Amino acid sequence: MAKREFLPADARQRERAYSPAVKASGGTTVYLAGYGAFQDEAGRSYAGDFDGQVRLSFERIRQTLEKVGASRNCAKNSSKKGAIRPAR
Repeated sequence: MAKREFLPADARQRERAYSPAVKASGGTTVYLAGYGAFQDEAGRSYAGDFDGQVRLSFERIRQTLEKVGASRNCAKNSSKKGAIRPAR
C-alpha cells in the first residue's frame, strides 16, 4: 500500500470528516477535496456571485497546495512527470 500524508483539517473540515489534501508516497501526487466557496473566512456570502466563488475556490486550492509543498511551477509544468494535474 502506498504511503499517504494527510494535511491536517480545520474545524469545519473535521466536522465533515475529511482532509483538505492527501499527498501520496513520493510527494508527486496530491489529491484535493472540498473546495466550494460559498462564504469567505470573514463570513461574507458569495451566493449568486459565480466569479467570486471561482476566485475564492482557486485561492483556497492555491493555499492548500502551498501547505503541502507544491510550487506554482508545478501547475504551469503539468505535462512534466510528477507535476500536479487534475485527476481523470
